[in-house]
Amino acid sequence: MNINKPNQLVMEAKNLIRFFFLLSFGAFMIFTSCVKEGPMGLPGVDGVDGVNGKDGKDGKDGTASCLACHNKTTKTLVSTQFAGSAHGTMPNKQTGANCVACHSAEGFIESLTNVTTKTFTALTSASPLNCESCHTSHKTFDFANDGPDYALRTTAPVKLFMDQTVTLDLGTSNLCVNCHQPRSTKPAANTEGNFVVANNRFGPHYGTQAVVLDGRWGYHHDGSTAIPGVGSHAHRKNASCTSCHMHDGSSTTGGHSWKVNPASCTSCHPSINSKEAITASKTEFYTLFNQLGEKLLQAGALRTTTAGGLEPNPGTYPIAVAGALFNYRMLYGDHSGGIHNPAYAKALLRNSIEALN
Repeated sequence: MNINKPNQLVMEAKNLIRFFFLLSFGAFMIFTSCVKEGPMGLPGVDGVDGVNGKDGKDGKDGTASCLACHNKTTKTLVSTQFAGSAHGTMPNKQTGANCVACHSAEGFIESLTNVTTKTFTALTSASPLNCESCHTSHKTFDFANDGPDYALRTTAPVKLFMDQTVTLDLGTSNLCVNCHQPRSTKPAANTEGNFVVANNRFGPHYGTQAVVLDGRWGYHHDGSTAIPGVGSHAHRKNASCTSCHMHDGSSTTGGHSWKVNPASCTSCHPSINSKEAITASKTEFYTLFNQLGEKLLQAGALRTTTAGGLEPNPGTYPIAVAGALFNYRMLYGDHSGGIHNPAYAKALLRNSIEALN
């Protein structure tokens, strides 16, 4: 019987395969046993620091926008201007219910929250107008995108005190309109065609600037001069209280003095480049105004005071006379010499004079 003997070459090949398998398995076991880290070694020596980079540009100071206004120089200037202004020197600290809204700090602030009923309470004591009367907290500090924010207490359109069907919107000047408006209406004739002037305070009171600027509120006689349309004058459409009265402030003009700097006029009126030029531009108005005053004296509706001024003379007058007296007092209370609305002011004066001829 033949017995097959193992092939020597085959045996050697199988042994070689087994050797490589065992070698691979051993290597695998060795490598996998090295995955777990051993204890950390001692730190090495620090390397040399690199060269410093260039410094970046400084950012804007966080208070830069504040310091543009809130600095000692500006505060001193504003205080000086205000002290010499009509707001700073007019009768302040009034406590009567009819006066507090515009002649006391507390009353003015209250009036802005009481715009519907327009009824005010007398005060036992009052403070003069001050910064906080007109200014409060800022609404924004992003002046570049939102525009200047002067922290005005209000810029809301204003319903007139004596006729709340009329609303004036003069933008940032709305704050001014709250006080610079009439406190009485034009006269209306009784059944006999007359009107009773009850006392020497007859008229729309002072501060009629808003309605004169807008071209309304006067007594309109039939006359040869046409009455311009409401809101039609260039000063009403293209200017404002602040742009004319607060332009380029110095210690005596503009800013919080509210005294017009001629520079605010020249951009539209090149010839109005001095205080004297402003005065000269009022000549025609005052000629007509004084003529009307003489006519009212002759009619007995005005009388001379002990101080040499003129005031309403109580009595009963034809409506044409009472209306002319109202116009005289309204334009006097405007205190602009007709500048706020020259066309409207002169039309009222000319037609009033004609009505008394």
